[in-house]
Amino acid sequence: KAIQSGGEGLKNLRSDDAKLADQSKFYTQDEDGNYHFGDAWSDPAKLVTRAVDVLGSLAPTILSGLITKGAVAPMVTKSMLKRGLSAEAAAVIGKATADRVAQNVVLAGGVGMSVGQSKDQAREAVSGLSYEELMSSPTFRENVRLVNEDPNNQTLSSTQRLEFARERTAEQAASYAGSDPTTYAGAVAGTVLGDAYLFKMITGKKEAAQVTGNILARTAKGFFKGGVGEGTGEAIEEGLQKNIANRASNEVGGTNIDPWEGAGLAALEAGTLGALTGGAVGSVSA
Repeated sequence: KAIQSGGEGLKNLRSDDAKLADQSKFYTQDEDGNYHFGDAWSDPAKLVTRAVDVLGSLAPTILSGLITKGAVAPMVTKSMLKRGLSAEAAAVIGKATADRVAQNVVLAGGVGMSVGQSKDQAREAVSGLSYEELMSSPTFRENVRLVNEDPNNQTLSSTQRLEFARERTAEQAASYAGSDPTTYAGAVAGTVLGDAYLFKMITGKKEAAQVTGNILARTAKGFFKGGVGEGTGEAIEEGLQKNIANRASNEVGGTNIDPWEGAGLAALEAGTLGALTGGAVGSVSA
């Protein structure tokens, strides 16, 4: 709750232009299922703002890995020196251990963030349903009964009781998403192909004296590798998150929508943004 409130607080501090940029889309989809370019392409400021948001979401995960690596390497090296290893051997073991631990930290952080996003989407999907729509849900009707029978709620109005029941139903939808194996499959895929891969590119950057080859070629290669990894990871992750939110809405909210409705658009949107931001990070890490 504290993290969620903090995130909402940061969003509220952003400028009106930035908030409008968040609503811009790279693509739209018509009733026939055809895709079209959205308004984000027509305004460079919107594109940059959305890219910066993605980079900002990547930063905590990447930073946690860098901090971990910086702390673990000297600690392990020192331990190896005490055991009688040479300075060179101790440094090699320290670096290898730090790399492995840092990668695990990035993976855990990325997966945790992704699972949280899946739960948020499922919660929002049910929270956005009207009371009339929710009456098709056995879960909601049961929550209405439980709320009405609770002596502590006797002073609440009918509308307040319905809202309380909707909130409980939305939380159950979030729990549904959090217990779905697909949530974790998408989270792992997105993190391994995206955050963790970018972290490996950043930390694997060679010293200036070791770098060889044409700088433009290296930059292009880094942009391609980073863009493909982050773009593919984001597309898989967001597409599955939309599918999970739809299924949570059906199972808990009582709706009857195609589980894959909007998943393709979500994957395309996230994949494009991921490719742009991943490419940017990859290009400077080449």
